[in-house]
Amino acid sequence: MIKDASKALGADLHQLFAAMMADKKYEDLMDESRKLQLKSRLKDRHDPETKKERQTAAYKLEKQIAETLRDMNRDLLILMKTNHYLRAIDIRLGNPTNTFTQVNDITWKVYKNEIGKNMTFWQYCRQAYSYYYLKFGLFLYYMSV
Repeated sequence: MIKDASKALGADLHQLFAAMMADKKYEDLMDESRKLQLKSRLKDRHDPETKKERQTAAYKLEKQIAETLRDMNRDLLILMKTNHYLRAIDIRLGNPTNTFTQVNDITWKVYKNEIGKNMTFWQYCRQAYSYYYLKFGLFLYYMSV
């Protein structure tokens, strides 16, 4: 699904695109053994070690990142840049919003309206369970921080 969605958005390098969107290594995103470990998956992006890892990876993949951004749908690119700017402003003002949760909520609404109508009842229930399980896990995580 990631590969098909990435291509539809104009990004042929689906692994790099997914990593760029999530600001995580692709291997970390797809690691089945860690899928229930929400706290470790939501590791603070401002942690110096994590920040250095991202900078090193970006430096190594500079050419591929430039190609992905060049080929990407322009509307998506402007949306990504705007989101990045808003997050940076929120953090500097001391009011970091949880854009992940906001995007997750909107994505779920679009998903259930567009894709959900073509699913069986049980497929839809399984996807709804995954969505609300993640939402509940994020709620518990933010309450514990």
